[in-house]
Amino acid sequence: MNPATLAVLKWYPANQASKFSLDHFNNPRNMAFDGLHLWVIDSSSGATVKLRPSDGATVLEIAGRAGYYPCIAFDGANIWETNSVPGNITRIRASDGQLDERPMGGGPYAVAFDGTNIWVTTQDDNRVHVIQSSTMNVLYSWNSGGTNPVALAFDGSCMWVVNQGAAGQNGTVARIDSRGQILGTYAVGVQPLAIAFDGANMWVTNHGSNSVTKLDAANGNVIGTFNVCTEPWGVVFDGTCIWVANGGTNTVRRLALDGSILGEYQTGVLPCGLAFDGVNVWVANSGEGTISKL
Repeated sequence: MNPATLAVLKWYPANQASKFSLDHFNNPRNMAFDGLHLWVIDSSSGATVKLRPSDGATVLEIAGRAGYYPCIAFDGANIWETNSVPGNITRIRASDGQLDERPMGGGPYAVAFDGTNIWVTTQDDNRVHVIQSSTMNVLYSWNSGGTNPVALAFDGSCMWVVNQGAAGQNGTVARIDSRGQILGTYAVGVQPLAIAFDGANMWVTNHGSNSVTKLDAANGNVIGTFNVCTEPWGVVFDGTCIWVANGGTNTVRRLALDGSILGEYQTGVLPCGLAFDGVNVWVANSGEGTISKL
């Protein structure tokens, strides 16, 4: 598996939803695909399951751990999870579920892989940290370019950090290179929550303004802002289209790259995180402890 391809989530070479219940889950919030299996984390219990995408069967379950687990990512060998309270990061070996944890202050939140290292944001101090996968040691720590950093996406050379900012105000996205230099900070909508890369552009969901903003990854210019029902959360690219989870309508909307609507699909209650497995889009329904397959 090519780490550079993995880092930008290029699984690509959906639809009536199937829905699966998850034992011991009441708030699944985010998911990651490891090339073979889907990993789902319950944000309120810390329970994690490894699922077979063909039928949603549980292959491995890791018992819940105390805290709040908002985000998850895959580095080619390991699943990484953040725990905001009390504050640590978890590395799970994807092959067998072996788990390692290390403390991390500052309220760790978003997590992403850049092809070599893991990046983690901390909300309490508005920082972004580069972590060595093999040792779990922090190599560098930099300013996130804003306040309340909640999401990360890698474009093949730079990391993009979604900074939610103050309540009720527009957030920003910062583009940071491998030396920690902020190359630009770009305004998006109110309460941005998630970000996805389509190979040329960044797409950011604006939960507070019911829209998604498309930015040119080369220069940060806003190409367009598109309405997407109410309270958009997760966003994912399937190689052709953008998918956006709408928590306010319990739907997922599929968009063409020009922002036009191609379809809308009913899911479970309060869809949040999205993942693409190379064939199907998966939805974490955080309001009912289920996942949907589109």
